[in-house]
Amino acid sequence: MDAAHAIDDADETIPVAVGTRPFELTLRLRRYGARGRAGAVLLLHGANTSSETFRQPGGGLVRYLAERGFQVWLLDWRGSPHVVEALPRKWLGGSAIEEIRHYTVDDVAREDLPGAVREIRARIGPGERLSILGHCVGAGSLAIAIAEGRLEPFDVKRVVLSTLGLFYEVPWSGWIKAEDFVLERVLHNAPECGGVSPRSAAGRVPRAWPWPHDLERAEEHWPQAWLPDGGGRGGELLHRLAFMIGQPYAPERLDPRLREAEIEPIFGPLHMGLYLHLGQMVRRGFAAPFDAPDVIDRTRLDGAGRRPASAGALQRYLDPRRFRGLETTLLCAAANQVWHRDAVDLMYEWLRNAGALTVKRVFPGYNIQELLWGARAEREVYPEILRGL
Repeated sequence: MDAAHAIDDADETIPVAVGTRPFELTLRLRRYGARGRAGAVLLLHGANTSSETFRQPGGGLVRYLAERGFQVWLLDWRGSPHVVEALPRKWLGGSAIEEIRHYTVDDVAREDLPGAVREIRARIGPGERLSILGHCVGAGSLAIAIAEGRLEPFDVKRVVLSTLGLFYEVPWSGWIKAEDFVLERVLHNAPECGGVSPRSAAGRVPRAWPWPHDLERAEEHWPQAWLPDGGGRGGELLHRLAFMIGQPYAPERLDPRLREAEIEPIFGPLHMGLYLHLGQMVRRGFAAPFDAPDVIDRTRLDGAGRRPASAGALQRYLDPRRFRGLETTLLCAAANQVWHRDAVDLMYEWLRNAGALTVKRVFPGYNIQELLWGARAEREVYPEILRGL
């Protein structure tokens, strides 16, 4: 595959049906390239970005891997604007809260990822090498799927977890918002709020994704010096993203080929189910099912010195056994303003203590999206991704 072809239309686009009535969704799976000498690789985007994040700039990571012999697969899972913005006006399950309960990171790991990998394996055959890279919440969802054994039937041997695993640590500005229960207030006062969009206008979609009043008030009281200038380079999109999730990139550190016109469509609404679940995991510090207790002491014992009876269910994702059969590479953006680098450091120590084959690559001076879009990413980050796959 040449560079020009890598940034054109996919060689194959496959609708992937997941969920059961009335919570059915159709995801988008795309293939770039025929069978390659390096095998196949699936790339997983973040919680409110599309798979186009891997095709920028100038073909991005898709072009880089395709040129090195990989057949590249991109999944737009339920966090992608291609899925969220296509949701029907009527709530799945009949109400916003029912849809939220079935639109979580749990559902991504349980339905979206196995559904996509099943489709890929059916097309490449049982003997072809298959690796997976997850970025941001794509990596968090992938880690849960691994811990629960959901990928074992598909013979995946190598994974790359970029900026996130099973431990959820954020910079102090993100921690304050989670501890202040901003999203819970939004849902209490606006129970029909299905998600939050960083865009000022939702565009041609069935639903509106307004900026909720409680979030507006919180932003008004937030020190503006801590946020990028909404009127400067990056515009209102970057300003709102920085308040919603933390600033994902500094415009001056991006590849000069990447313009706002390419960036803006990649980001879309963050569904309230995913948003709430991530907030719960931030307060807790590690991955657990939606609505599990989240304000806890990790070492808490009961009065008799025993662990609480609920500990097994609460920590059901913290099972390292299935990672021992994998080669896992962890990528850490040391200047990450969405997830603190401690999230990767904790995952690395946890895997090493469990005897899993694990490598950690740290990139000083990189923010989260700069791992893919940074001016030096192709020279410094992409080769480490290639080694991990």
